[in-house]
Amino acid sequence: MNAMQPPQSVEEIKAGLETTEKGGVRQSIRNCLTVFQRDPLLSGAIAYNILTDRKDIIKPIGFHR
Repeated sequence: MNAMQPPQSVEEIKAGLETTEKGGVRQSIRNCLTVFQRDPLLSGAIAYNILTDRKDIIKPIGFHR
């Protein structure tokens, strides 16, 4: 999966997720990465800060901690 893929609609993202045998969305790291890379709100919003050894939210995502 290419990290620079353009953001997609919710339906397109759901269609690309892995599913269980019963048809539900599988809870997996791959699905998590798919959503973080393709969702227009989350794409590019989280980065790892080497200096602080923490994850930083670098653009507004709709909620505060």
